[in-house]
Amino acid sequence: MKKKIIAAAAAVLIFPAGFLAASYFYMNKKLHEPAPNSPAAFLAKRAAPGSRTVVCLGDSVTRGSVSANFVDMLSSRMMGKGYEFVNAGVNTELAYNASLRIGEVAGCRPDFVVVLIGTNDLNATLSQSGMKHYIRNMALPKRPDIGWYRENMEKICSGLRGKTRARIAVMSIPVIGEDPGSAGFTGSARYAAVARETARKFGAAYLPLNERMRETVAGSGARARGRYERDYPAAMYMGLIRRHILRMDYTEISDKYGFILLTDFIHLNERGAGMAADLVEGFLLGGYCGRTDAP
Repeated sequence: MKKKIIAAAAAVLIFPAGFLAASYFYMNKKLHEPAPNSPAAFLAKRAAPGSRTVVCLGDSVTRGSVSANFVDMLSSRMMGKGYEFVNAGVNTELAYNASLRIGEVAGCRPDFVVVLIGTNDLNATLSQSGMKHYIRNMALPKRPDIGWYRENMEKICSGLRGKTRARIAVMSIPVIGEDPGSAGFTGSARYAAVARETARKFGAAYLPLNERMRETVAGSGARARGRYERDYPAAMYMGLIRRHILRMDYTEISDKYGFILLTDFIHLNERGAGMAADLVEGFLLGGYCGRTDAP
């Protein structure tokens, strides 16, 4: 009897530990997988004759394995309209890292390129631990700041202008958190201003995602629970478990924290991703072509 009790107690302790370990390795695998429609996958197949290629360059918000996938939304919406969507989003990247991948974007011979990058540039500045993490894990040659973000955004747009014939759109980064008084939220507006100025400088279209999100948050009067500085990492990993293991949709996940557009202070739920998809669709159909004066 004593042995049975010990065995049962061990099982109770081992199962959660095993579940957490398996979840960690599964999540880590998901975080490092390229998108099924990555540049490499696109180049490995033959593009449909007469189709127009749209490459979306960015970080996890574009990659869509931690966030609702606005690139897949666009692909579904515009099916049969002659567009092929390439997802060049890579989790955790900063503008510096994306600037090193211009060659793979150009290799797709895109007709359109949408650039959405900068969340991690801002995120790195919000804590010392975050700064160290990004410098080490993303092999950064210097400490990220808004000036370096501007420099790399200009490098991206200049590289795309020089190596492709694509029409280019620059989208402003999403808000960080939904508390209008927080450092992440107000900081996202400053990084959005850099994106807008870069678009203007290079004659690219400007897609005001940050501005739309700020308006929506301000108009809702709702306030999410928790604080980014304290709760983000746990919220992100719990969001991954709920999405990829429990199969919840992102809006269900965000409802647990009281978010309107986000899931975990940074990534988008289906409502937020829908905003991004709306802006890109407008760009492709001419609604935002060349605009850099959007509110």
